[in-house]
Amino acid sequence: MVCWSNCEWQKEKERTLSLKFDFLEKGKTYTMTYFEDGINAGRQAMDYRKKTAQVKSGDKIDIKMVRNGGWAAVIM
Repeated sequence: MVCWSNCEWQKEKERTLSLKFDFLEKGKTYTMTYFEDGINAGRQAMDYRKKTAQVKSGDKIDIKMVRNGGWAAVIM
């Protein structure tokens, strides 16, 4: 089992980050639980969504954060 966590906060302006999962063990699938900015996060900081996704080594996601937004995930 791998437990990995990451948090990111954006202060200045909207931006997109790319996250590669090359650090995960090849041949295994992991569950990622993550929190991302909600549709109104640019106006209301408490607006966020909790989601889950299956990820494996070699996958990549793009994370869009609004101004003063953030993103956090745990992979197990």
